[in-house]
Amino acid sequence: MDFSLSKMKLNKSITTLIIFTIFLTILSIFSFKLVGMPIIICLIFSLILFIYEKNKEVNYPSWLTLLLGALLGSIFFISIFGWKILNPTYVDWLFTNVDSAQTYIGWHFFQHESWHFPPGQIDNLGYPIKTTIMFTNALPLFGMFFKIFKDLLPHDFQYIGIWILTCYILQGSIGALLIKKITPKISLQLISSIFFIVSPVMLFRGYFHQTLMGQWVLLFAILLIFERKTFPFWRWLFVIAASIYIIPYLLFCVGPFMVAHLFMLYRNSESSVSLKKAVGYLAGIMIATLFLLWIVGFFLISDGGVTEAYGLFSMNLNSLINPWYWSSDLLLNRPWSSPGQYEGFAYLGAGLILLSLIGIYIVIAKKRTFNKIIHWYPFIIVCIGLTILALTNTVTFDDKILLHINIGEWLQHKLGIFRSSGRLFWIVYYVIIFLILYVIIKKNRLSIAFALLIGASFIQYYDLHKKFNEINQIYSQDIVYQTPLQSDFWDYAKEKYNKLLFVPFFGDYWVPFSYYAASNKMAISIGYFSRADNVALGEYAGKIIDDVNNDRLDPDAVYIVSNEFLPHIMHINFKNATLMKVDGFNVLLPNKDDTSKKRFSNVESITRDKPNNLFPSFYIWDRDKNANVINGKQLSNNKVMNNFEISTTTINVTKGQRYTIEVQVSSENSSGIGAYIDINDISSDGTKVYKVGSEVVVNGVAKLSYVVPDNVSKIQVGLILPPQTKGKYIFSNPVIYQN
Repeated sequence: MDFSLSKMKLNKSITTLIIFTIFLTILSIFSFKLVGMPIIICLIFSLILFIYEKNKEVNYPSWLTLLLGALLGSIFFISIFGWKILNPTYVDWLFTNVDSAQTYIGWHFFQHESWHFPPGQIDNLGYPIKTTIMFTNALPLFGMFFKIFKDLLPHDFQYIGIWILTCYILQGSIGALLIKKITPKISLQLISSIFFIVSPVMLFRGYFHQTLMGQWVLLFAILLIFERKTFPFWRWLFVIAASIYIIPYLLFCVGPFMVAHLFMLYRNSESSVSLKKAVGYLAGIMIATLFLLWIVGFFLISDGGVTEAYGLFSMNLNSLINPWYWSSDLLLNRPWSSPGQYEGFAYLGAGLILLSLIGIYIVIAKKRTFNKIIHWYPFIIVCIGLTILALTNTVTFDDKILLHINIGEWLQHKLGIFRSSGRLFWIVYYVIIFLILYVIIKKNRLSIAFALLIGASFIQYYDLHKKFNEINQIYSQDIVYQTPLQSDFWDYAKEKYNKLLFVPFFGDYWVPFSYYAASNKMAISIGYFSRADNVALGEYAGKIIDDVNNDRLDPDAVYIVSNEFLPHIMHINFKNATLMKVDGFNVLLPNKDDTSKKRFSNVESITRDKPNNLFPSFYIWDRDKNANVINGKQLSNNKVMNNFEISTTTINVTKGQRYTIEVQVSSENSSGIGAYIDINDISSDGTKVYKVGSEVVVNGVAKLSYVVPDNVSKIQVGLILPPQTKGKYIFSNPVIYQN
């Protein structure tokens, strides 16, 4: 290297940059401490490389760009996440939130089951409906691979730590390759890659949903569109496969980009892609996509896992500039119109916002033009389309609704497959970052571009460093997961029983019970799923309730009864089952042998006064457009305040006494607001006066407490459904008791 200062202009330029970089480096050391290591290394090495290649024509091989980007990504991972989570037997940290637990438990079931058909199927989770490794967000990309070696792996094995490291390696290396499309200067490639590596959208998922950190797939898709001569079929197929096997939302981002790329090549006269080839490529990828989706179990869920939640997790128009508590006091937080808009979080960071303003000035004030932009119109259309889908039909800015478009019930339902629609903006987000860096690098002299990038990278890092420290502190903790299932009863149960059935389906404590079931190769009737066959789950929930009500217990199942449902089974005289409380949980246990409660620790007997029956024990209400049917019989149009009165009963009461009424409500394929209980006072002359109603319930226990006034000796209790409610409802175990 020749660092001689023979040219005064070069001398001043380099000297200024050296002083500026040293200043930023020292400032980084004192400001960021340990988490500042990536920016410190990046600044120093970028400066060294810049000095070396300042006046040289360089053409570094791509592997060097990949290596430097990968190293910078690795350094950032270590500085933020540390080493502990790379230990594959350290699983405790994954139980700190429900989403991480969902990922691990899904894999834990998948690991300890035999292979099924299709290969991604899981039989024991959400029994007997079944689920898949895809719908437990368990990262099929790694899960399918590691299951091949399941007999060699430790009993408790996790790959999420390795996954996060892999993501940062690829985020850095592919990000650097993207900048190589702009400039051959490796100093600019290195300093620019830091903006992809410290992406708030990616790091945000470090709190939960770590599978969603695989955003390098989006960068890879953007990289592929620069191929202008031939269609890189196998590389696109890899991107499609990777997106499916990470999380399908990524497929919805990269798929349209692939189609736009194919269309652009077909329209390009210099391309070798003819109409025949284009159709062949598209057909091949579509067939491969369907096959890959089948392997991972996507088609096990009816209606593609469509939900009714389109619009709940949308993007706000302020997303690019709203730090949402990620800024270190440089930008103010802005409100959202709904809590679910965190899924549209797309904060650029103060450094990139500054560069974007500079870029806009360069384009407008200096009249820079982009003559070739017309060639990219397929991607512009795709980006606009994905942005519209992310915003949904309700467009918001801050907490204000700017526009709402009624798209009809059918389309609203079908778009439910994009429940977390805000994520569809992610690939547009990275396109915006690339365009900002393109303008800064391409439309400025090398030294100015370098100075702007190192200055903005420091501002970016400073803006986000408090979150870096916060996440570092979270991952630095020594987490020890303590299951609430401490009784030796559970050791007995895993030897004698092979199922855990919940009465009714309730989500509390699904983590410890699911972990227990997976560890002991037991089936469990609940779970936490990204998509599920809710109709089938509802039907099975009703079956479990019906079996318990009629003492038809599965001899191989342990029944876990919710506190709300417990009063409804206290009056049942089970012929061969024991009702007890184990570690605070209500357990209904079919007797296999001597199950005396005294032999187990942390076990209590359950005693309670027998409640009075209220209504007949079981109702099935099924309503469509033409009929209202209860227990198979036509329901008369007896209405109370325009509501359907499913059943009423009159009871004698004691003045001043508090009564509690409960009814178990289960719904199947239902719509509307649900069912509730109401009470009418009956005066001495028979006049009925409405007094109070319970909360509306779709699935759960409708519960109402009422203190009888002094002048009332009778009340009428009604089971009510509003007129807009449709579908099938099951009402069971109505009881009343005095408090």
